[in-house]
Amino acid sequence: MVFATEGGTGVVTALYAEHAGRRGIILLNDFALGDLFGGAEEFRTKLKWQGFSAVKLLRTPEDVEAAKRKIAQSPGNFSGPWLTEYPWEAGTGADR
Repeated sequence: MVFATEGGTGVVTALYAEHAGRRGIILLNDFALGDLFGGAEEFRTKLKWQGFSAVKLLRTPEDVEAAKRKIAQSPGNFSGPWLTEYPWEAGTGADR
C-alpha cells in the first residue's frame, strides 16, 4: 500500500496472521522490511518465530477487506504495527 504525507510517499506491507486463535493485520513500512529483515520472506520467518501462523501477504485492497472480515469473526485481535515483542512473548527475549 502506498501512502502520501507532506514529506513524500512511502510503502507499507500488510500481512494477515493468526496467534492462538486470534487474528490480525500486521503493518510494517517497506524501509524497515528491507533494512531489518532483508525482505518479506525473512519477515515471515520472524513472525513464525514469534508464534504467528497462517501468515499471508495482503497484496490488494480486496485482500485487506477479506482479512478484516475474518478478523471481525474473531473474539480478539492484535492489528497494528509490527512489534518486536507482543504481550504473549513478555519475558521470553523474543526480540533478540
